[in-house]
Amino acid sequence: MAVPDYQSLMLPLLRALADGEDMPFPDVCSRVATAEDLSAEDVRELVPSGRETTFAAAAGWALHHLRRAGLAKRVRRGVYRLTLAGRNLLADAPSRIDLRLLRTYPRYDRKARSKTAVRTGGGAPADQGTAEEAREAEGEEKNRMARMPTRPPQKKREKMTAAERRARMARFVHPPDAIGYCGRHLTAKDGTEIFIEPPRTPEVVRLEKELDAARNQPASQARSDAISKRNMQMFVARRDAVDAEVARLVAEGVLDKEEDS
Repeated sequence: MAVPDYQSLMLPLLRALADGEDMPFPDVCSRVATAEDLSAEDVRELVPSGRETTFAAAAGWALHHLRRAGLAKRVRRGVYRLTLAGRNLLADAPSRIDLRLLRTYPRYDRKARSKTAVRTGGGAPADQGTAEEAREAEGEEKNRMARMPTRPPQKKREKMTAAERRARMARFVHPPDAIGYCGRHLTAKDGTEIFIEPPRTPEVVRLEKELDAARNQPASQARSDAISKRNMQMFVARRDAVDAEVARLVAEGVLDKEEDS
């Protein structure tokens, strides 16, 4: 008769361990072969590669999945024992044990074999030792890393000119004092460098007086808040005054319009 597939061998294999003794893998296979009425020719049948028998390969995969579910355990290299969970399952007298049943056990790693092609006629049996298990773990780790989402490419920062950086900082940085805005350096149409100092407009003069009055107040939170507020107002007033002066020079033809940006 043909060698059963590995899922069909799960129940006979678990029954072979039912006496609770530590049993080497060849003895387990011998008991299963007897229970399944396999002939000597069936047991000696080789996989296409000729490296192992079809029966031993199928039994090895069956035992591997039973161990994943916690129904059997490896006591030492090539020696196995039935667990309490396996004994309880046999007490329920199941008609068949397959992957669908094993997935009902929390210990069963559902992802362990999701990408692995399990064949009854090939593959390393579970008792071959740690070398095959290490290769399996390495392959599973590679699959896990391949499924991880990749980091999206970061947006390339746009280069800014010095004037653009100063303008951006002016929107977020609180000036420490009213002198935080001192003027602008510009280039006239004839190539000469000019410096536009903030003119003392009526608004600037008024804020200077209010700032001096706030500084003469006794130390308090209200005084600090008033000074901070007047400093910011002074900063804006000086900047607006310089912008107005730049607009006047552009209108007079001294500066190019692009300079007023």
